[in-house]
Amino acid sequence: MDGTDAGADTTGNMAERKSLLDVVLEKLNVDAENRQLLSRVLLAGPLTTGESSKGFFEALMNEGGAAGAVANSRYTGVLIETGQNFVHLLEAPTDDVLRYMAEMGKKKDEFDAVGDVVVASYTDDIGSRAHTRWIVLTQQTNGSSGNMNRAELKELIVNMTCNLMELGSMMSNKKDLQMQHFLPVLKNTHPDILPTTSQIERCYASPGCDYCLTLDEFTDVYCAPVDLNLHGELICPPAPPLEY
Repeated sequence: MDGTDAGADTTGNMAERKSLLDVVLEKLNVDAENRQLLSRVLLAGPLTTGESSKGFFEALMNEGGAAGAVANSRYTGVLIETGQNFVHLLEAPTDDVLRYMAEMGKKKDEFDAVGDVVVASYTDDIGSRAHTRWIVLTQQTNGSSGNMNRAELKELIVNMTCNLMELGSMMSNKKDLQMQHFLPVLKNTHPDILPTTSQIERCYASPGCDYCLTLDEFTDVYCAPVDLNLHGELICPPAPPLEY
């Protein structure tokens, strides 16, 4: 043994240690430095006036906040409206998703047509997008009604998310002209892939819906700065002297 630290290089400087994540990404041939973290969120809620929510959600994607502008290309996914409610699958870089949700929390009272929004699911680090663009679809199928318990609601949300992701895969290679023919017949060719009005309603209006976070709860947990004081940081006021 020459006394040299195994973690030090020949100059005596400590070598930078790799994290487990670095090792895994290296094995998967992923460029860790240029890797973009993506998140996926599934939102649902009522449309209280029957007015479309497209302009509201579209404006949140644009940093200028202009409704009707072309959605920022950082955002992909699908907004499905039924006339009574909506479900919105959104994919974007994690920072953009959190900014989007925070802005929605601030501006939700400015748009009367959208009722109380719930976050049915949220996934960090999704790896890759299911959708290549952001689209809006209408769906008028009511479906069967009935309350769901928490376990049934979880299964519904998982199936709904998987179906909407599959929809993105089906559209990924289609050009604009192909999309014009594909979307109008989607409900006939793939009737089970779009959620019904009653399925969307179950996400925010069934006994098991307390499983889903409200918009306020989500922003409090994920968007607000963490207020955490470590014991070692509590140096003022000083601790009282010991009593002998």
